[in-house]
Amino acid sequence: MSVINGENLFLFMMGLLFLSAFFLGPVLLFMHVLMPKKVLQNYFRSPFFRPAEIAFFSGIPFSLMRTVMLMWVLAFPRFGKKRNLTEAYKVAPSWYRVISAIFAIVIIGSFVGIVTMCIGFYTYYELLGKS
Repeated sequence: MSVINGENLFLFMMGLLFLSAFFLGPVLLFMHVLMPKKVLQNYFRSPFFRPAEIAFFSGIPFSLMRTVMLMWVLAFPRFGKKRNLTEAYKVAPSWYRVISAIFAIVIIGSFVGIVTMCIGFYTYYELLGKS
């Protein structure tokens, strides 16, 4: 009997994906603390955000959402076109932009992996009738 079978591989991959999801929380807090003040002063203000958004994203826990939004714009400037934030990356240090890009890719990869695993789990156990 082989230790590597479909079910064990699925459980290993699911555990790895959930572990990466739990790893993202502390990294996000760390990046929130290290968010360049110049980015916040120059781009988290009135022409780029409405006053209600500024008030909403200024307090905990929604300031973490602001951090993720700005990290996304710093990592991939073309996604800031709607709010005219395409030049924001010039203010941030390059190490912060690189970590932001890695963070965004890991978030997308974790989300896609978890959804794919859940669909596979549902298909294997419910639709195929395996137990």
